Amino acid sequence: MDSAVWIGIVVIIVVAAASVLAIVILRVTGKRLGAQPDGDAAKAEAERLKDQGRRDGGWIV
Repeated sequence: MDSAVWIGIVVIIVVAAASVLAIVILRVTGKRLGAQPDGDAAKAEAERLKDQGRRDGGWIV
């Protein structure tokens, strides 16, 4: 195979390994991915959504 192919394969493997490592580090440290609120803000939002579901006649999981 051409050397460019090998370089491409190595780059893909390095990026995948870095992504997995970043996810593991974030999980171990307890950080959450995404824009999900923590604590009281999350509880208030969940309660608001439950109330809205009751008013709209929707079902709640």
